[in-house]
Amino acid sequence: MIRPKFKYIVWIVTIFFTCPMHNLLTKLSSNKNMSLLLLLGFFISSTLAYRVVPHYTVSLNDPPSTRWAHVQAPYASVIKPFAESYTKQYISPLKLKLLVELLEVGWISPELKEELQGLAQTCNITYHEAVFINYMYEYHAYCTSIVARLQNGTIIHGRNLDYHFIDFFDNTTAIVDFVKDGQLIFSETAFIWYFGVTTGISSKGYSITLNERNSGSAFDNYVSLMRGFKGDLWTIRQALIDSNTYQEAYQYLHDAKVAAPVYFILGGSGPNDGSVIVRDRTHTNYTEALNSTTWFLVQTNYDPWLPDPTDDPRRTVATQLMEEIGQADMNIDRLFDVLSTAPVLNDATVFTTVFVPETGYQNATIRG
Repeated sequence: MIRPKFKYIVWIVTIFFTCPMHNLLTKLSSNKNMSLLLLLGFFISSTLAYRVVPHYTVSLNDPPSTRWAHVQAPYASVIKPFAESYTKQYISPLKLKLLVELLEVGWISPELKEELQGLAQTCNITYHEAVFINYMYEYHAYCTSIVARLQNGTIIHGRNLDYHFIDFFDNTTAIVDFVKDGQLIFSETAFIWYFGVTTGISSKGYSITLNERNSGSAFDNYVSLMRGFKGDLWTIRQALIDSNTYQEAYQYLHDAKVAAPVYFILGGSGPNDGSVIVRDRTHTNYTEALNSTTWFLVQTNYDPWLPDPTDDPRRTVATQLMEEIGQADMNIDRLFDVLSTAPVLNDATVFTTVFVPETGYQNATIRG
């Protein structure tokens, strides 16, 4: 079902292009139509009212079992029914028990286990349900990430996070600052029931986003987790805690063994500190980076060397919009407009976040 805000957006797109999606890319080759698409993005971002994103602080000095309680307690009435219905719908009690036992062999560290137990207690759900909803993102999400260098050398980094359970995700999105000994370590646009990081910025001047890579099978993910490979989003959290520089974070994500194939997108403080790391579970397949001739990178859910599928032209549209705006006119507001243009912004988009890693700027917008 199309959400209300998209009913008139789809209507406008139909008027502009009057063509099925598989002909959209041909139409977009026209500068006139690209200008219309960009204007549509401005229309969407300027006319839709979005909710203010709640902001919380979590102290890593606090016990893992209680450090999230003040964040999660206000949402218990939302989390509990979703966790119960989602678990019941997708897995039997016997299989869930077996899955949790297998995950405890490798994926669930002592710290994560305590956080999961805290979530279960705070929201009055079972520990198994807490594990299952924290595992869900590891295998089923869609996103768009863009990292770009402005003409003055400043790096900006933006992302849309797309997911199917839009209402639940909309209602549990927040900005969370992680502190230790009173000092900010990193901040993330978070789901307050989820302990990995999809979208984070370090106080040390770099940012990381994750996009799902459609490669391999769920069974292979299970095997990797049992072998002790870390969840992709827990890997980002550790990188943000442990890495003091963009280069350290890049190397950590380049080398770590991860549970599922993934794209890591990084931004930093230097003029060429922007990169995409294409990961398999045990090694890096491919990398891209900003350089003297490449001022932006766009990553969705397809390998950079492959074309977009005809029914999902997000990367193609975003790339053409970035090129039309140009480096001289690019800024954080124009990047937000690109991320606000259909189909980059779509019916499954939960939030949009824009970072400036050098300054620590973070702007998150809930799109539901």
